[in-house]
Formats: sequence, C-alpha cells, structure tokens
Amino acid sequence: MGTLPSSPLFVFGSLLDDDILSIVLGPGASERLHREPASLCGFHRRRVHGEPFPMLVEHPAPEAEVAGALLHGLDGEAWARLRFYEGPGYALRRLHVASGERRRQRPADVFLATERLRDSGTPWDLDHWRRTEKPLAVLLARDLMALYGQTDPDGPPDAVWEDIKIRCRARLSAVPERDHAHCSRTAASRGVD
Repeated sequence: MGTLPSSPLFVFGSLLDDDILSIVLGPGASERLHREPASLCGFHRRRVHGEPFPMLVEHPAPEAEVAGALLHGLDGEAWARLRFYEGPGYALRRLHVASGERRRQRPADVFLATERLRDSGTPWDLDHWRRTEKPLAVLLARDLMALYGQTDPDGPPDAVWEDIKIRCRARLSAVPERDHAHCSRTAASRGVD
C-alpha cells in the first residue's frame, strides 16, 4: 500500500454525505474522524460525464472555489478503503486548502480525476445530488464496497463497475414500479380510484 498520507483528506463530493462515508469506511469508522469545514481555491466542482459523482476541474478565475471538509484521523484501513472506492479514476494529490476562521492555508490530500474521467461541463451540487441521485449512489457504494478485499486494491475492473451500475439502476427502477403496483392493487381492493 505504500506510505500513508500525512495530511488530512479534503472531500468535496459524495464523501461529504454521512451515509456514503459510513459505507466506504465501514461500520463505526466515520464516527472516529474529526471533520473540519474547508475550501479549495482555483477549482470548480463538475459532474463526471455519465456518472452521478463529481470531479474537480482547475479554473483560473479568482472566485473559483469549492467548499468541502477536511477529514482528520484516517488510519491505514480507511485510506485503503478510500482508494478502493475512488478507483483508478482518481489519484491523490497534495494541494493547499483554506480552513478555520482565518482561512489559513494548509496542505491536504485530494482525490483528483485522472484522464479516465471526463468533465460533463455541468456543475455538481451536493443538495441536488441528495434529492435526485443519492439512492443510486448508496446502492453503488454498498455493492462496490462489498468487493473490498476480494479484488484489486485499486478498485474493480471497468467491466465489473459497469455491471454494478446496471444492477443498481435496475434495482432502483424496480422499486417505484413495485410500489406503484402495490398501491394500485390496494386501491382496487378498497374500490378507490
């Protein structure tokens, strides 16, 4: 696995969500972390083309800034699980982020997109993601992390990831149909339109 990063991790996307972070790190691990609000200047947060998660894109505008959080206290197992979750589409890079009341610049490790991922050109927003895509992301994270320790430590092969996405989307789309069918049967049995 190599040397553990010595800086905190700056998270900017789905890992800001407690449910996703808990799935990725494993039961109870996220509660042991210290989280600190932080921001990264010189970047925009964009949706990855064809995926429900974001990437950071460098941007020279002075107002370009991404809000996120620093995760302090990650151990070796947490870093290994995070690398597995991020997969070959992301690589760790040391950058400086602003944190605290004085917005002090400090080093942090950040998972930046590799050339394997493409920018959709569409902004990614955490609140919008929670309202529209979190159910899919939770299924994806569960199925992906179920493979942790059973396949390549850098994440499953692309074909396996594509299979996971197909299965999770099918399960998610089946739920409303099943619920709709149940409501229709219940209404019919009660004589309700």
